[in-house]
Amino acid sequence: MGKNGETNKNIPWKWMLTIAGTVLFFILLFLMGIREGRQKREEENDYLEKLQAEQQMAKVGTSGENIEEEQTENERKENQDVSQEDFANLENETKTDRKEDTIRVLISVDGTEHYVHSEVRISCAGAYCVKGDFTVQEEAGTELCLSEQMQPGQTVWVEPTEATTPLTLESVRRNQGAPAYRGILEVTREEEGFRIINQVDLESYLKGVVPSEMPADAPVEALCAQAVCARTYAVRQIREQRMAEWNADVDDTVSCQVYNNIPEQETSNQAVDATCGMVMLCGGEPIEAYFFSTSWGYTDTDEVWDAKKSASYLKSVAVSHQAVEAMATGNGAEEQTGTAKQTDMSETYFRELISQTEAGDYEKEDIWYRWKVSIPWEVLKERSERQYPQIGTFTGLAIQERNPGGGVKMLEIQADKQSVTLENEYAIRKFLSVKGLSIIRNDGSTCNTMELLPSACFVIDTGNEQGIDLLVFTGGGYGHGVGMSQNGAKHLAEDGMGWREILQVFYQNITIENLQDF
Repeated sequence: MGKNGETNKNIPWKWMLTIAGTVLFFILLFLMGIREGRQKREEENDYLEKLQAEQQMAKVGTSGENIEEEQTENERKENQDVSQEDFANLENETKTDRKEDTIRVLISVDGTEHYVHSEVRISCAGAYCVKGDFTVQEEAGTELCLSEQMQPGQTVWVEPTEATTPLTLESVRRNQGAPAYRGILEVTREEEGFRIINQVDLESYLKGVVPSEMPADAPVEALCAQAVCARTYAVRQIREQRMAEWNADVDDTVSCQVYNNIPEQETSNQAVDATCGMVMLCGGEPIEAYFFSTSWGYTDTDEVWDAKKSASYLKSVAVSHQAVEAMATGNGAEEQTGTAKQTDMSETYFRELISQTEAGDYEKEDIWYRWKVSIPWEVLKERSERQYPQIGTFTGLAIQERNPGGGVKMLEIQADKQSVTLENEYAIRKFLSVKGLSIIRNDGSTCNTMELLPSACFVIDTGNEQGIDLLVFTGGGYGHGVGMSQNGAKHLAEDGMGWREILQVFYQNITIENLQDF
């Protein structure tokens, strides 16, 4: 029993040693696993830190090794053909990221809505390159004829080696001669010809717009107002993608705003820089910042383009000393902005106003403030019967309705079978084209180079000269009449008004903010 008792006492002790050994073994394995995991995490962290450091160095350009690799990569890209798909992907990425800081301008052939070029010749004062469906490296001063090298369906991007050096489009003519463009020229060959788009940063684009839309010798505050109008208009166009069918945001004609017809000027560049990023907003969105040349004493609303209700910021305003003073003091401002006179713009009232020169009007001395032109009856008869043969023989014209600012809203073309009504200021001015006719202007001078009637603000009388029956149009103003009058803005600036105040005369219910803040 005693022996058996000793055996029974030893068994638990042996088992305890066995269990302890096993536990110790697993603890060692666990500790080794922790150590290995820690080492692995440390290695991963070291790798990530190294990768981040390399990326950071690549961004700031401080790594000699990365610079060398970048140079090697650039050389490789320059010496190989890059597929159109790759460039298309790059372009799409750029569009996604750019928002409103870059604009795509469709270049017209001759300043009209004709966008298909028969040839494309480019030069540059510095070195430049062509990338896309083929690559070319050109030296400074050389001219490249892309139209001799491109096949239908191909697209190339032409860019200067130095970003500040403009590209000259030798195959196009503007008032300045061959225009020079900042940024990149994108050229696509289509079956019928070539499409050219200038991709450029927004502020540089404006430096090509402002001197083309307003003389650079205008007062600086007027140039600043023009720059803000042009920037606001461009941002609105970019957002609304109205020219998406052309893969562009705007064109370079009067259909949008004239771009690069006149070269950059120091004063207008200063105006763009002084207002950098500033746009007009209404309800937190960029407004339709329309502008035009000269008013007849009042601006008009966007009802001239069939709008059922005018935008809250596009009211008819009197461009006169009395009106501006009233707006500044708040005395009678509603009457001066045109809201009280809307029901008063009858034919009799308008005829009374247009037949005289208002002493207080800012633009009373300007050349297009008043004008008169006679159109032969037979010219309008032929035009009516050619454009609207279904209405029969032309018998006359009748003004049916006016807009709040005096422009003809509805013009009836009368004939022996029926009549047709034009309800858009552009359609009215186009039908009453004065091509080849002499217009007598405010200072007594004549102009015979116009296509459209100067404005839709006119009255109609009959006349006869040397046995020829005429319709006589007596009117005022130049352009569509909506938004800011450019000549009015110049006179307001001459009167000591700042650019913000000028804009608030022509546009109501607006705030002026920086593009980067919204």
